[in-house]
Amino acid sequence: RDNYQRRLLQAYSYLAAHYPETGYTTRILSYDPLMIYIEGFIPKHERDYILALGCVPFPLHGGNGQETQQLTASCMLLQHASLRAIHSPGFNGTSHPSAGRTSSTALLPEEDPVVARITARAAAFQGFAPVYSLEPLQLTRSRAGQEYKAHLDHFHDVVPPDKTDRVTTIFAVLEATCENCGTSFPRLSVDWAKESPKWCQFVECDNVDALTVRAVPGNALF
Repeated sequence: RDNYQRRLLQAYSYLAAHYPETGYTTRILSYDPLMIYIEGFIPKHERDYILALGCVPFPLHGGNGQETQQLTASCMLLQHASLRAIHSPGFNGTSHPSAGRTSSTALLPEEDPVVARITARAAAFQGFAPVYSLEPLQLTRSRAGQEYKAHLDHFHDVVPPDKTDRVTTIFAVLEATCENCGTSFPRLSVDWAKESPKWCQFVECDNVDALTVRAVPGNALF
């Protein structure tokens, strides 16, 4: 145990010395509901690391709620990979994966130095929220034809006594080799012809039926 902790401290020191925090740019995408677009939230060296970490066989939650094993070879078939940081005040250490998806989701190890660094960044972005109030980072993988249907991260009405409600979600893209695979919000729509054309590099301006954020690696949506 002591040797393991020592290696973690060495990894933290290496990160701080060779890969200092570089900052990111934020823009308000929507005032109501509040949506903030974050450019450069996950730098490339962290994206590469998390993708490599996700290539190791580890428990996944499939759409049927059962745990499966992901094989290393499948990492070569990814169409889209994303990361979710969810803020749940009162989080009790239990995650509740959603149904209605054919993509796969895994919880990343909290003690990993890069995972911990991203978690701390997500907490600081939200007014220095306690790190322990964030659920473990979730890595989601999608292949051609897979989907994550429209859903709400929080409970709709009453929070079950053994659960804690989710207040916010930060959704970051790690890798995207696909077209038309952005994050869509079917209940929101924007007439982008009335907005700055600069937004079109981040959103699908031709889609007038739903607000759809493009899958740009490194960028995130709060």
